[in-house]
Amino acid sequence: VNGENEQSLGTTPTFECEATQISKVGNYRILASLNAPNYEITYKYGTLTIIKAPITATVLDLNKIYGNENPDFSLSYSGLKNNETAPEWSVAPKFTTSATVASDVGTYLVTASEGIAVNYDVTKYNPGTLTVNKRDLTAKANDFERLYGEENPQFGISYIGFVNGDTETELVMKPV
Repeated sequence: VNGENEQSLGTTPTFECEATQISKVGNYRILASLNAPNYEITYKYGTLTIIKAPITATVLDLNKIYGNENPDFSLSYSGLKNNETAPEWSVAPKFTTSATVASDVGTYLVTASEGIAVNYDVTKYNPGTLTVNKRDLTAKANDFERLYGEENPQFGISYIGFVNGDTETELVMKPV
């Protein structure tokens, strides 16, 4: 009244809010307080809404040996806040690949999806790769004997390390 406005009060309002820089996504009350000598002030709470920050998640590339189970896949992130190294998940991401314990040596795409982070919106999942490397296989010349003066026998070989039901028929070239 009397031509007064916010500037003529001669005082600056102060604000209180429970939210800090590391507060989780949600709503927080804001309370303003002001000392104005000619006014009885009624306060109403405001609301600070903290929304999810966008991030990008990338499947980390991994290796495995032919015949082994797939490793546990994990993600790296771009856009995390507050020095976090990973988001808190309310629903963990699902990883998908066509590679199995019986997959041949080669490279396989690994994707992630469906994760729900508490404080982040995953705006993009970048795929990674799973590289299946060769398994060690031992080829051992079998022991033989022969009598002095005779021809050598037909030598044979045995193998140690086949997996997945593989046999020597899987070899592209047999040892000589």
